[in-house]
Amino acid sequence: MTVTVTAAPPAVAAPAAPSAVILGFGGCTASAPSAVGSCAAARASVSHFSLCEHAPVAGRHAFTIAAAPYLPPWRPADEPPVTVRLAALAARALDEVAAGLPVAPRAAVPVLLGVPSPRPGLPDDAVAAVSARVAAALAARGVSAAVEPFPLDHAAGLAALAHAVQRIEAGAAEVCLVGGVDSYLAASTLAWLHEREQLKSERNRWGLVAGEGAGFCVVASRALAEQRVIAPAAAVLAAATAREEVAPRAETPSLGAGLTAALRAALAPLGERAVVDEAVCDLNGERWRGDEAGFSIPRVARRLAEPGRITAPALAWGDVGAASGPLYLALSAHAAARGAARGPRALVWTSADGGARSAALLEHRCVGRE
Repeated sequence: MTVTVTAAPPAVAAPAAPSAVILGFGGCTASAPSAVGSCAAARASVSHFSLCEHAPVAGRHAFTIAAAPYLPPWRPADEPPVTVRLAALAARALDEVAAGLPVAPRAAVPVLLGVPSPRPGLPDDAVAAVSARVAAALAARGVSAAVEPFPLDHAAGLAALAHAVQRIEAGAAEVCLVGGVDSYLAASTLAWLHEREQLKSERNRWGLVAGEGAGFCVVASRALAEQRVIAPAAAVLAAATAREEVAPRAETPSLGAGLTAALRAALAPLGERAVVDEAVCDLNGERWRGDEAGFSIPRVARRLAEPGRITAPALAWGDVGAASGPLYLALSAHAAARGAARGPRALVWTSADGGARSAALLEHRCVGRE
């Protein structure tokens, strides 16, 4: 089920069985070069943060980044275009997941790719270059890919998931690749974040750790999974998008109307007494995200088994921007598969500076508790 809302969501009847399922994941973060390693690091609160000093970014103030150690070291005085890092991250995450694509040779697979929106330090051709790299990597595996970018920053990956579910429900596709990739490691981007008081530094205590990463998941119809005898990692019960009209850091604070709408729409398929066992979101140290969650969570608290228990992967990975959605989906599935989840249902949400709010409700194969 896919719902797009701008205010209060409409009433939605719960389907007898979700038509879209997730079959596999691939990913990489500063914590590890794989989805499994990244998820294990997040569960263990293992990070790879470092302090940097670079006058063009933050003057005399040190700032915090989370750079992938398996990529060339980031040297702000002599850095290649960030496109190089984006392409390498996307290729690594794609390589992990592509081997499990349940498609015949030369099949066409839609790729819905979350990417950052235009910003300082991001070359004009970056999205096109990364999309071409993804298409070429799939072509080398005999898969024809049409890559559709979603430039919605943090909200991009879950918005892409909503579109993929919509296509599968409409019968327009049996398999989609949903992904996201981002890297803040460009001096111009970091300086821009610092001036906006978003970058965690000695000056901006309430800021994000600038990270990088990529994630992909295989979304397929339940009928195809049953036909191929593939046990899904998760069923997508709902995916929803909404819009917040109040800008972050505005004089008038957001009361969470957009996020509340997205959460309510994602939770709509739950039965009257059913609750969500796990929650994963993009809280990253920025005040406005915490404030917005503080208004929104109480409005849906009766649907959460533990309203005060929320997983924030940015504590381990740093902020991974447009890669957030797919990586958070992988994290919730990883916990369920290893007996670390409190139950089978997980609610994931992300919020973008530009106003997009996205949420998804999943039901996992949940093994016994650790």
